[in-house]
Amino acid sequence: MKFAGRVAQRVAQPDAQQYLALYLIAMLFALMAAWPTDSTPVNDAWFTLAYTRAAALGLLGLGYGASKAAASPAEQALTAAMLGLFALLALPLELAAYAASYPATPLPWVVPLPALTALAMYGLGLLLGKFLGLLRLQPLVPIAVPAALAGMVALDVGLGLNLLNPFTAAVRVSWAHLALLGSATTALIIALARGLHLEHRSRGAPHR
Repeated sequence: MKFAGRVAQRVAQPDAQQYLALYLIAMLFALMAAWPTDSTPVNDAWFTLAYTRAAALGLLGLGYGASKAAASPAEQALTAAMLGLFALLALPLELAAYAASYPATPLPWVVPLPALTALAMYGLGLLLGKFLGLLRLQPLVPIAVPAALAGMVALDVGLGLNLLNPFTAAVRVSWAHLALLGSATTALIIALARGLHLEHRSRGAPHR
């Protein structure tokens, strides 16, 4: 079966359906809650939507990464593709809110950011899961994931920079943050490709 077909099967699994529904519902709720009324004609709904997207994709990426740290390379690659698809599915909604709010944040920054955030956080989540696995603390994943995201925010606030904080970068261009996301995503792709190659070789190796 082709990779796209396997991704479709992965998205059809109950956990993916549940989290995708929650992600889209959170985005819709944020948009409706922030949409202006007649008494407040200024439309700043996109900012609330962007912060919600940063939180949701950050938690989803870290959570799936930490929980899939011991999975096969094929399963890790499918999960990465699924998270990228999650980010893309909500993009039309975000673009509509962006057009209505007309923020100063440039559109070329907004469009690729969700997918990069999801994949970079997934890669960091895999590292977090491996670390917890070495310490035999896998049951702490539900606690470690939000703690890791909060730690990223606290670290950036302490440094006075925007390296890891997805919330600040959601509405403000940060080249340092982009460099980190790009580096993490590139490292993830290389690691997954290497793992898939080794897995394929091991399956094709003759049994002795």
